[in-house]
Amino acid sequence: MNKTLDKIERLVLDAEDKVVRDFLIELLKRDRELAQRFTRRISSKITENDVRQLERRIDKVIHRHAGYENYLEYDQIEKFVADLMMLITEEIGPLVKKKANLAAFKLVNYIILEVRKVDIDDSEGELFEVSSECQYIWEDILKNATTQEKENMYLWFKIQLDQYKYYFGYSEIEVICEKYF
Repeated sequence: MNKTLDKIERLVLDAEDKVVRDFLIELLKRDRELAQRFTRRISSKITENDVRQLERRIDKVIHRHAGYENYLEYDQIEKFVADLMMLITEEIGPLVKKKANLAAFKLVNYIILEVRKVDIDDSEGELFEVSSECQYIWEDILKNATTQEKENMYLWFKIQLDQYKYYFGYSEIEVICEKYF
């Protein structure tokens, strides 16, 4: 953790609870997306509406970087990958911890399918970071999934392998199928 983050953490820990609560209320009133994120963080249940909101956030990240042309130059990839990784870490990771397996699975799949649609000059191979993180999330989900959930997941993976060859996420899906099915 860098020094700035350490200072922020210390600042919050040293503040009075009422000050932190009042400040948080003020922030959440001003920022709808942050309020939704906070709600998901404290709620024990993830709804279909939550999943749709997160799909829209994924769409925003992709659109912000790829634009109307749906194209990314090699020099735009690093920021795109960083934004996707942050979204995965901040939003999908906590779903896995809450054992909201199907919601997390649906969102990781959405990332894979939507990124696949973008024309990307990834000559540096930076997108591997995202596909690799998706694989780790899938593995965490599968470790906690029920038999029924695993069956549904297997069907999705199989369709991806049968219908598409050598695209974003293909090798990670192959690894998942070999390891878990």
